[in-house]
Amino acid sequence: MTYKILICDHMNSYRMMAREALKNSEYCVIAETDNGKEAIELYAEHHPDLVLLSITMPKMDGITILKKILEIDKEAIVVMHAALGQQAQADKCIKRGAKGVVFKPYPSKRLLEALKNALS
Repeated sequence: MTYKILICDHMNSYRMMAREALKNSEYCVIAETDNGKEAIELYAEHHPDLVLLSITMPKMDGITILKKILEIDKEAIVVMHAALGQQAQADKCIKRGAKGVVFKPYPSKRLLEALKNALS
């Protein structure tokens, strides 16, 4: 099975890193964005199987985006993309419905494990 994924990160380098990690896997990147407002619009338009969402986003922070995506679809599977110093925010996201967290930078294997765990 192929899973559709939406990548939301304010930094192009991390979006590229995620795309590269997902290459030749069971995940197909259907859209990506660098801002929070567009993340919500893309989710509503594409209804991906998974969302990789950065905690730090312009126009709207990741915690608010998570909340809005879950308002659109309470079954949404969101894995947070967090910097090493964002443990408290990551914990808050898990409490609010995120299915996992992967801390940047990471090896490809760690991202794939986080996505697999979120789906199970």
